[in-house]
Amino acid sequence: MKLEIPPADLPVYSHLPTKVRKEVSSWIPEINALLALNGKGICNGFKDAAPRLNVSWATVRTKFYAVLSAAEEYERDPLAPHPWKALINKAKLGNDRRDVPSEFIPYWHALVAENKRNTKAAYDRLSERWIGGVPIPGFPACERGRELPSGLSLRNLRRKPYMPTRAQIALARQGVAAARPFLPHAPQDVSEVRFLEYILFDDVELDFLIVVKESTTPVKIRLIVAMDLSTRRILGYAVRPGLTRPDGVEDGLKLTDMKAVVMRILSTWGVPDGYTMTMIVERGTAAIPKELEDALHEISGGRIAVSRTSMIVGQVFEFRDKATGNSWGKAWLESFFNPLHGATANPWNVALTPGRCACGATCCSKFSPSLLTIMAAAAGPPR
Repeated sequence: MKLEIPPADLPVYSHLPTKVRKEVSSWIPEINALLALNGKGICNGFKDAAPRLNVSWATVRTKFYAVLSAAEEYERDPLAPHPWKALINKAKLGNDRRDVPSEFIPYWHALVAENKRNTKAAYDRLSERWIGGVPIPGFPACERGRELPSGLSLRNLRRKPYMPTRAQIALARQGVAAARPFLPHAPQDVSEVRFLEYILFDDVELDFLIVVKESTTPVKIRLIVAMDLSTRRILGYAVRPGLTRPDGVEDGLKLTDMKAVVMRILSTWGVPDGYTMTMIVERGTAAIPKELEDALHEISGGRIAVSRTSMIVGQVFEFRDKATGNSWGKAWLESFFNPLHGATANPWNVALTPGRCACGATCCSKFSPSLLTIMAAAAGPPR
């Protein structure tokens, strides 16, 4: 028997720390010299090798028999570790803390995200792919041995530089709600915000139906509302009944409604002088398209900006949340809708007073008095 490092294990050997590699290299010829004795004068061989290896003769004996035991195991099971690995001093490996290729980290993140229970199962999948010869980024097939290198130990891959964040794991395994506690929250202190610095836009569907001349049945009523963040003042709103179009589809809020609210704000309040007006809109119904955003930016000399409310989609993670309905960026306006729904919940409050909506339709029962009272109070006294 002659102890040597097989070519298949050279990648594992190359990933060892420099000090450990030198130690293994110095041990291999001494072990081969002891094997050549065939048991004759083996004790004297231990004592002679000890000074050259700078260890005690008992340590030489322990290493020698560890190699013999590993060789017997390797003969019985070719998938067992090669005998030369018995010479590795695992105490000097630093808990297997090794750098891994940067291109491997996204691959490992994907494995962790695919598994819905724990990281150990993801590591088992990695081991199966390694043994099966499946391509793995950062580790060419021609340089891979039978075993995972020390840098790919479970302990090393669980370290902070290589594991996904707690938010990423919660998002992949449980969903957006589970990830939110680990995400940075938008600041809620608006004491320093100035008038018209941030304007919130959102759409709402009220909880009662209205009767309009253009429909034989009661229809829903929808609004787009704009609120100033610093004062909570309602700056403008547009109303549209849910009429049924000739093609049978129920009509909803349109871009013209959004433009009408924006025009009312600009014509009534103007643009702040000395700071930027930021319109916070959503990506669904109450949205401002890129063309309108560019036009507002141009006509205001760069003093009007548009910000979308979504805090998950396309900004923090590659996992996609639903594209509409995110209330986190406009929570103040959502809080205003709560008493609005409560005040308009009583059907006896609906008044049969004719009026004209933003769409031009003549409404026989346009609003309830409670709705008019709340909207007027939120809008404040006339300018």
